[in-house]
Amino acid sequence: MKNKILLITSLLLSITFVVAQNQKQAVKVLKKIKNTTQVENYKSKYANWQIQLVKTMGIDSAKYPKAVYSKIGEIFTNNYDNGKINVLFKVLNRRNVEICKVQYIYFDGSTMNKNEIDSTRTVVLNKYKNGINFDTLVKEYTMDGNPTGDLPWFYKGQMVKEFEEEVMPKQKGEIFTVDVDSRKWYYVVLKTEYNIKTTLTELVGIQYGM
Repeated sequence: MKNKILLITSLLLSITFVVAQNQKQAVKVLKKIKNTTQVENYKSKYANWQIQLVKTMGIDSAKYPKAVYSKIGEIFTNNYDNGKINVLFKVLNRRNVEICKVQYIYFDGSTMNKNEIDSTRTVVLNKYKNGINFDTLVKEYTMDGNPTGDLPWFYKGQMVKEFEEEVMPKQKGEIFTVDVDSRKWYYVVLKTEYNIKTTLTELVGIQYGM
């Protein structure tokens, strides 16, 4: 999906790693990694290993229970592809975050001038207020590769600052415009859920051989 909003760091625990070492070696390295700032150093030190910093939110507890509920410093294994892929994870950090959910219609300021964009956004807002479904409006007007305009839950720091500052304070059901002038990105945004307070867990993961 070509998305004109910067998802700065959003990796899932289902990420695929390239195996390069055995379990004992991976555990030894994981025990040395104490915080997120050390991950890049160890990625450089063990360049032929695929060491990755991954993140998951508390709302994903059903899908990733070990990540959400394991204690800080705990090491655990997840198996994928019917046991063919084995990944060791270490919980490095956990903090509380407020998350947000929206749909959007994107207008490309590099191909339309601001007057054209504002005029079109007014049409979109009027159509929505007159009962046209937002999904229908997305299909008709959006200018990026997201056919639904739907974004996954996100927390502060994942999106560009201008977008976050406009979106986070809004309430469920509000529809509004957002301008990211510095990048010529322009939006009509629908807040689809109330903000939720949850946890964000940061882990380091290494795939290992048997």
